[in-house]
Amino acid sequence: MRHRRTMVSISIAAIGLWLMLSITATPLTAQEGLRGHGIPICSTHERFHFGQEMFLVCTRDGLFKATSDGWQWLPLPDGFGEIKATADGSIYLYSNSTYQVHRSTDGGITWKLRGAVPLTSTTDPWGHIFPTSVPDMLFLGVEDLPFIPDVRGVYRSTDGGITWTRVLSVGNGNGVAFSPNFVTDGVAFAAFADYRTSLGIYKTTDWGETWFPVNTGLYIGGPIFWGHAWVAVSPEFSQDQTVFTSDGSGFYRTTNGGTAWDKISDTPTSYPLVFSPYYGEDHTLLRAELSLGLWLSQDAGLTWQTLYDDDNGETGYVYVAGMRRPGAFDIPTITPPPPEPTSTTILRTNHALSSISQDDVEFWMVHRTDHFGDAFLYRSQDHGTTWDPIPILPQITVTQQTRPVAAQNGIPLTYTLRVTNTGTVLLHTTITATLPTPLLTGTLLLDSVLLPRRTFTWTPVLTAPYGLWTQTLPLMVAEDYTGPLTTSVHISSLEGAASNNTYKLIVYHPSVYLPLILHP
Repeated sequence: MRHRRTMVSISIAAIGLWLMLSITATPLTAQEGLRGHGIPICSTHERFHFGQEMFLVCTRDGLFKATSDGWQWLPLPDGFGEIKATADGSIYLYSNSTYQVHRSTDGGITWKLRGAVPLTSTTDPWGHIFPTSVPDMLFLGVEDLPFIPDVRGVYRSTDGGITWTRVLSVGNGNGVAFSPNFVTDGVAFAAFADYRTSLGIYKTTDWGETWFPVNTGLYIGGPIFWGHAWVAVSPEFSQDQTVFTSDGSGFYRTTNGGTAWDKISDTPTSYPLVFSPYYGEDHTLLRAELSLGLWLSQDAGLTWQTLYDDDNGETGYVYVAGMRRPGAFDIPTITPPPPEPTSTTILRTNHALSSISQDDVEFWMVHRTDHFGDAFLYRSQDHGTTWDPIPILPQITVTQQTRPVAAQNGIPLTYTLRVTNTGTVLLHTTITATLPTPLLTGTLLLDSVLLPRRTFTWTPVLTAPYGLWTQTLPLMVAEDYTGPLTTSVHISSLEGAASNNTYKLIVYHPSVYLPLILHP
């Protein structure tokens, strides 16, 4: 569903306390601003994984995974950290506060502590984790100030993060990238920098045992705005031998595996490149450039065009970019309306994307309207012409009803409770319904638990959007009671959605009619 601007109406029936959402959507034109809603998300690319089969997003409320049943909240064993996933579905979490490495092999449901990186420093070193396609082989790039002891460099683990060995100590280890055939060819590249200094790119051909510099054509030295911050290897490396990197002096590419580099642009890029899923055919690259917007190349980085930026003087930031083929899961877009913006952001897009079919690829970005505001996730399925907000929104609605609506004492009735997931997050709920004393319950249901004080609890899982759970209880009002009865329902969920509801029922005595006897 293409969602731009929503209008929500809420109606409450006088009897039965039905709560319903009516949602309509109209397209967001290119002259209207991006307005995010839902849970604000992180704005660092190390906390995302935009893979074809695994799609992970970090928020202030934790880690979420996209599934066909909605966003699924995942527990984090060691707080926020860097998230990386491998082709076999393993997820690694590295904490820069404890230096510990956790791994999940079941999609993030459970985690196991693997070990800790031995980083002893007078400051707080910062690490970037890079799992490989070789089982249990990981690399970690470490940044720090050049104090004693100097812990900067690249570390390697061959046992899934239990033990670590420093294999390079050139300077700040900013990034490690691997050949798509790393299992067989052992080729990887590492980017190094120091404070306002470029230290170059190093290469290994033996799975990280030994490394050598490959810097011909690169700028080495300083002072410079920033050193080599990342390195990216082509998905077609075995055929094209192409690798990319950038520092403050410009944007570089090699087409011979690092033997020599060509400076193909004076404009540097500070964030890693994103490759099209069809890169071997379309040579398409995507990059996020903060206040400069989102940029696209269709000739392997030789030229670039704006895919999205702010065009009216407003400050907007694009922090993370992604490209993937549609499919594998369907991320819902149904949401309540965002607040009205205080200003309008104009979208400037370039439509000359001839080599990509609109049905073959979708673009993603993490955007915030200003440097200190909340960041939200967006998707474009029409080459950046329009953008869908993809909210992570835990939300539920509750309806309660009795039949008959007006109850009589001593007469059977049914109480029906319905809970609907009207958000975009898969919800693991706990539903508690407390009945007033004058209500007598019928047969106890097998899937519920009767607690003291006439309380029922259930723990259903609600898919998104519009996953529905319903429960009907046979009841009877005590014969000696008339007046109001109030039922209370409390709902909580692991994902943060909650609701408290009451339902009032009026009980009356049935009318008594005496026979009329006429006397002559």
